[in-house]
Amino acid sequence: MVVTKMTYLTVFCIIYMVSLIIIYFSKQRIKSEENYVYKMMLIANLIGIFLQVGSKYCSFYYDNISKIFCQFIFKSFLAYFIIFAMLILNYVVVLVISKDKVKKTNHTVSIVFGICALLTFFLPINVHVDAVSQGAYTYGLAVTYSYIVAGVVSVVICALLLPNLRKTSKKKVLPLFVYLVFCMIAIAIQKIMPDTMIMCFVESFLCFIMFHTIENPDIMMLNELYENRRIIESSNQDMSNFLFKISQEIRKPVKDLIEISGDKNTDDMKEINNISKHLDYLIDDALDLSGLSTKKLKLYNDKYNVHNLFDEIRIRAKNSINNNTKLEYKVSSNIPEYVYGDGVRLKQILTAIVDNAIEHTEKGFITIEINTLIKYDICRFIIDVTDSGKGMPLDKVNEVLNFKELETDTDLDNKTDNLKVVKVLTNKIGGSFMVQANNRGTTVSIIIDQKIVETAETEISKKLDLYEESLHLNKKIMVVDEDIKELTRISHFLEDKGSIVTSSLYANDVIEKINKKYKYDIIILDDETSTCSALDVLNELKKIEKFNIPVVIMIDDNKEFIKLHYLKDGFKDVIMKSKLTSELERVLKKI
Repeated sequence: MVVTKMTYLTVFCIIYMVSLIIIYFSKQRIKSEENYVYKMMLIANLIGIFLQVGSKYCSFYYDNISKIFCQFIFKSFLAYFIIFAMLILNYVVVLVISKDKVKKTNHTVSIVFGICALLTFFLPINVHVDAVSQGAYTYGLAVTYSYIVAGVVSVVICALLLPNLRKTSKKKVLPLFVYLVFCMIAIAIQKIMPDTMIMCFVESFLCFIMFHTIENPDIMMLNELYENRRIIESSNQDMSNFLFKISQEIRKPVKDLIEISGDKNTDDMKEINNISKHLDYLIDDALDLSGLSTKKLKLYNDKYNVHNLFDEIRIRAKNSINNNTKLEYKVSSNIPEYVYGDGVRLKQILTAIVDNAIEHTEKGFITIEINTLIKYDICRFIIDVTDSGKGMPLDKVNEVLNFKELETDTDLDNKTDNLKVVKVLTNKIGGSFMVQANNRGTTVSIIIDQKIVETAETEISKKLDLYEESLHLNKKIMVVDEDIKELTRISHFLEDKGSIVTSSLYANDVIEKINKKYKYDIIILDDETSTCSALDVLNELKKIEKFNIPVVIMIDDNKEFIKLHYLKDGFKDVIMKSKLTSELERVLKKI
């Protein structure tokens, strides 16, 4: 008898939702707030369909079965509507609210609407049976109340979605608006035919659409990508540490050479001074990755295609050189496709440098070499244009290098053959400039940092970040120490304790990583480094919005008397280097 009262649509919905739940739960998924809310929606909707069947049954046989049981089923069905509306609101919160506030906001929403759903059981509800049509439906204060709450939720959903449409994924928002439209149609139908129950079917349809919009990447593939990323990041960090160590070791001898050779006027000493300045340029502007920072970057809103720009320079040079000159073009394989910057000005600068090389090279070769260093989302271009021409006199080189500014705001178009203008304009777009010359030719170098434009690979990186968050890995710790032996010792000890360690020789790397949203459970800093102190780093970290990672400082025994001052400055703990392993173990247990 009950089966005959059930519509084919109800049977179809039950079969479909059971199948959908089996499919959804049979596959491993990322443990995100979005997936959690959707999972609850699937379960709630299936329960709602069964409550709808139970309500229909109780309506028809209201006079023949327990009134208390019937009232409980009716009110449970109404409470279900409020709970499902709450889950949709939870999903909207996940889409539009910042990640750090999602859990807290959804917890509050769940408490508020949980209480609202509970109130349904204390409100009166009545059953109307039409003797003619044999149709039955419920009415009363409990029904009106549940509709009002659902209406309030719909208004709140619209209020949250509409102002955030531009920054929210369209494919995730569309099902919600479709659902709201269908809800209004369903309510209108139920007003005309009160004994018709179709709201559960509308909610099942929403679950069906959302199934195709919920993030569902292949977990095995993500795991492989994640492991590869860890290897690449570790390799990049090793390279950064190596370059930093090398640059620190040779910086002082090179400075001494410049100072000593600058006092002598012999040709040999001038040559040594020129070579030393070039080395100093490479160390400070190219090799020192500690200076590769968004904070120091001259940012632009315009983006340009790097490959197209360099190809234009190559083609123009090829068409301009004479038959006695060979063009060599070498370009790094890891150049990004698009970057933010002043592409027009960079093109003018490179054109002027290449034209200068062509003008002074009657026979031989001209080499355009483009190398890159990439750190986070910044790309450092190291561009050398070398010719085998007659070479620039050292006095002329020094004149160019010592040139500070133009008397007027001269544009490169007006004076393309003047390397002084090139130098000034390179500095204006945030780059650095160097000329090295001898009797075998001239090398003009420019170094410029540019912000990489986000691509599809960046989107994959974001998914990997989400995947990493879902893994609930052991403690992630960042350690900074310029003593390579001590840094290795600390890293090995922490890794043996099950922690994932990122080690760096320079302190500014911590600030850059936190600015790039890298997440750590603990940051351990050596008190003094050549670039800046631990206190300087802590003060910079405090300026970053929502920074709350515990920072621990390592100090020598001779500073133990100011230990309390470090704690007052904001450090979470102080590690004495003389008891390094036991202190590290204590900190791991404490934090």
